[in-house]
Amino acid sequence: AGDTGFIDPSFCPIIFSLIGVCGCATPAPVETPAPVSPAPTTSAPVTPAPTTSAPVVARVTPAPVAPIPPSPGFPTCSICGDGKRISRPDAVVEIVGQAPVSCDRFQLAGDSGFIEPQFCPIVSAFVAVCECQ
Repeated sequence: AGDTGFIDPSFCPIIFSLIGVCGCATPAPVETPAPVSPAPTTSAPVTPAPTTSAPVVARVTPAPVAPIPPSPGFPTCSICGDGKRISRPDAVVEIVGQAPVSCDRFQLAGDSGFIEPQFCPIVSAFVAVCECQ
């Protein structure tokens, strides 16, 4: 969205701050599978032997949470404004053209020094869903 002009250039630094917290990465290239040759055929019919097998139980392992990258060292920034904090940590902040981010992750970005000081005063315009108090 930034490449097509949907994001005001003045917001780019704050967007970059959020991307770091979200753990965004360049997607891996898609590999093209090698062509497969057809299986050989036989003229005599083959009857498979009967088999029995135990049911397959799939184990789901939760995806690991990406660690927070090193802070660029900006001062802390309360996304709600001075003296206020979020009251709905699981609410989702949506900025056009960017991946949604939960209020607690957005606040963590501010607390960890990922929001540049000149953008700290304007981030509160994006966080009404966080119900700052």
